[in-house]
Amino acid sequence: MTEEQVDRIVENLCVHLRHAIRVTGTEAFPSNLRELGFDAASVKTALKTGLHAAGITITPPAPPPPLP
Repeated sequence: MTEEQVDRIVENLCVHLRHAIRVTGTEAFPSNLRELGFDAASVKTALKTGLHAAGITITPPAPPPPLP
């Protein structure tokens, strides 16, 4: 899996997590859940930790080609 794929997944997860909070309200969640938010850095860290635990390797972006 590439870093770019991880970034796209994180973006999608953030959108869906925010939407889920708005739709479900706070009845089943801690009262401060809406204040927590889901910033991309936190979601990315959680996702990468889970992927690593599952044995999935994330490849770093390829270096740019050398200048002529």
